[in-house]
Amino acid sequence: MNVFQGIFLYVDVPFPLWIAAWKEILIVIFALALAILIFQKKIPFPKFDTLDGVITLYIVWALSTGFFRWGILDIERTIFGAKYSLLFLIFFLLVRHFPLKEEERNKFFHYFLGVAAITFFFGVFQKFLPQDFLVHFGYSPVFSDFAPGGPTSYCQMISFTNTCRLQSFFSGPNDFSAFLMFTLPLFFFLVLHPFHRKKEIQKNAPLRAFGATMFLIGIFDLVFAYSRSAWAGAIVSLTLGFIILFREKQWFKKTFWSLISLALVAFVSLSFFAHEFFEKVIIRISSNQGHFERSRDGILHILLHPFGTGLGDSGPASARFYANETGFIPESWYLQVGIDTGFPGLILFFMILFLLGKRLFQIHDWRGQALMCGLLGISIMAILLHSWESASVSLTFWGLAGILLSPTEKSGFFTKVKRFFTSFSQKIFRKFS
Repeated sequence: MNVFQGIFLYVDVPFPLWIAAWKEILIVIFALALAILIFQKKIPFPKFDTLDGVITLYIVWALSTGFFRWGILDIERTIFGAKYSLLFLIFFLLVRHFPLKEEERNKFFHYFLGVAAITFFFGVFQKFLPQDFLVHFGYSPVFSDFAPGGPTSYCQMISFTNTCRLQSFFSGPNDFSAFLMFTLPLFFFLVLHPFHRKKEIQKNAPLRAFGATMFLIGIFDLVFAYSRSAWAGAIVSLTLGFIILFREKQWFKKTFWSLISLALVAFVSLSFFAHEFFEKVIIRISSNQGHFERSRDGILHILLHPFGTGLGDSGPASARFYANETGFIPESWYLQVGIDTGFPGLILFFMILFLLGKRLFQIHDWRGQALMCGLLGISIMAILLHSWESASVSLTFWGLAGILLSPTEKSGFFTKVKRFFTSFSQKIFRKFS
């Protein structure tokens, strides 16, 4: 979006709303198409389960807190709150009830892995190109700055250093790190998940080589994105993936504890032999102080308002309505949910995460297991960051999860869409001919 803004508009002139909201418009069109297909009985009426029920209840409760707090006259706050906090859940509900052929499901994942590879490579290029080269493509010339509706900064620097954090095509390094949280496990499982026959191993050797290459490049990107919460999330999620894949192997326990010991030795060695780097990049006392203060304010706010103070009252949505253009940023997605929707919303959101992870694991598909690990990684990030704020991250992850959990039919997505538009165009032609 920044590139198009730099080409077609002045950098400081925001896009018109109907262009900036292209993702939301496409989701509305998709929802209408799904409703028409259900109404015409082209696809069966969705069978709702516990996960659907909890998500629906959470959406209703969150919207009700917004309407109760802001009312109809200030509905814009509720809309922006829903954009950041609810849109990806609505998209998931739509996708997971759209029938797909297994071939179509595989194509979606192949396309995504290709796009992820391009994103990974661009992150590497950023490390070696001039730090401000993105300014020529519509990014803001001011680093580490955020203005609602304005262009993205060309770089987020580590405090008190001249070190840029990698962000690839995303609006910041934390968003890029959240994207890496669920793409790295996909490449990890692509390389290491077991095949049943030797022919399958030989046939998929190029694909596994591609996965191994992209996994290593992704690790490089993750390291130089300098997101400590992402590092923690990646360690936990990839460890879980390692356990899932190899827990039944005889050598597993010795190898597992050897890797844990090696990691601890590396951490301690870094603190002794690279003390300045350890203190400025990993410890970051000033950053920790900011996290602590914002988190403390968020916790106190929830305790004072246990039923929430309205959807959009905190997080990125609030930045558009606060005079300081910063908003109420509690530095945690869970605190954001608690501030907006109170304890009821927070409990429902935790239930959604648990039920989704359980469903992904139960489908016995390596992609589901990988996404479950990715969900765990992002969930850990969300303790100290607003990990689901980026539409590129949230819509992609929940869209992929919906695709995996969608019903399988002989006549899938593309066939139904083709038949629908063919029938629609024929009716229009007959009417005006």
